[in-house]
Amino acid sequence: MTIGHLRRVIARQEKYRSQLIEELHRDAVVPEGVDAPPFDDQERNRALLHDLNVLLQQKQSLMAANIATMVTIDGEELSLYQARLKAEALRQLANQWENIAKEGVGPRGRPWMGAPEKPPVRQVSITTARQHAHNLMTWADKISDAIEWANWHSNVSIPEPNTEA
Repeated sequence: MTIGHLRRVIARQEKYRSQLIEELHRDAVVPEGVDAPPFDDQERNRALLHDLNVLLQQKQSLMAANIATMVTIDGEELSLYQARLKAEALRQLANQWENIAKEGVGPRGRPWMGAPEKPPVRQVSITTARQHAHNLMTWADKISDAIEWANWHSNVSIPEPNTEA
């Protein structure tokens, strides 16, 4: 992540913060017939705004730490978050190779390994597919170990990547 990306993220957080403040002011009106809270709305709004500012500062410092803390993997410097994304991608690729080894089916459901409908461009043996899966999973584990080591030494927690989208 670059400084420009970090600035855009912070700008989005500031926009979200201002929207929350507007909602707080809108929700602060007590409808007729309802007893008012024991403290006034301005005091409540100030307390909520303070809590919101503290949470925003914590999130910004955590993001900055995630970007600033770097780990070297195979000669490539990555932020911890990027490293976690890379490990997840390697695990998914390893699972695809494992599926090829189990079923003889490619990542998109296409038949592999000499299916009668359409011969593949390259034959892949079950042993080769399993070896690819093992190698990729080993790399993913090494990356995860590097992330854990960096987390332990920097006391930074890294959010899990959202790979469902």
